[in-house]
Amino acid sequence: MSQQHISSIGRMSQKRGRRAYHLSTCAFALLESVASAQNRPGCVDVARYYRIDNDIADIAASIDDERDRSHFFGGILRLAAHDFMDHDQDAVDRMGMDGCLDWTSLSNAGLSSVWNEHTPLHHLYENEYSDISVPDFWVAVANAVVRQTSVDNDLDLVNTYYWGRRQRDECVGSASRLPTTEDCRQVEGVFLERMGLRWKDAVALMGAHTLGRGHHEFSGHHGTWVPDDQQ
Repeated sequence: MSQQHISSIGRMSQKRGRRAYHLSTCAFALLESVASAQNRPGCVDVARYYRIDNDIADIAASIDDERDRSHFFGGILRLAAHDFMDHDQDAVDRMGMDGCLDWTSLSNAGLSSVWNEHTPLHHLYENEYSDISVPDFWVAVANAVVRQTSVDNDLDLVNTYYWGRRQRDECVGSASRLPTTEDCRQVEGVFLERMGLRWKDAVALMGAHTLGRGHHEFSGHHGTWVPDDQQ
């Protein structure tokens, strides 16, 4: 999974006509926000971005069981992915990365074990980063997982990160846009045709399944793609 592929995925929310800010623009954007009286999401500069990364590493280090730790990592990636995979470039309501999921849908089964008021990830958000929008936070923690689980921790996505995503409370029909396990045509239909990605991007996204494990109560699948966290 190259940084170039991730970069094209990470910029998708900007295609929706929303204002996005690079990590280096915090001071300017905050002044602009005050001047225009707009309630923009909290700023994320480089120092804060890496503080989030360190906090995720600390939570992971506190999890002794290897399976539970892989569930934590994999769950974060799935949480972010299921948020942006409802993006439809041709729809009136394009949706995408907005911090909104249909928690009642079977497609999102199991994600509440990663994000609810009792989980370490939610506690981290509420205690330290609640001024950041939920989608900005989910992208930052997903980036942290990618870096921490990459070979030699070498895949650092800091230069692809933008903040300023708006959160929404309702996203009716979002789960119906997610890929199903029916056949491989789902990959092409969702990632290429609906989201506007390339095959290389789709392959990179599919690689996220190497983290964590499938469970029949959640995804309908059971087992792992690789034997352990080291692969």
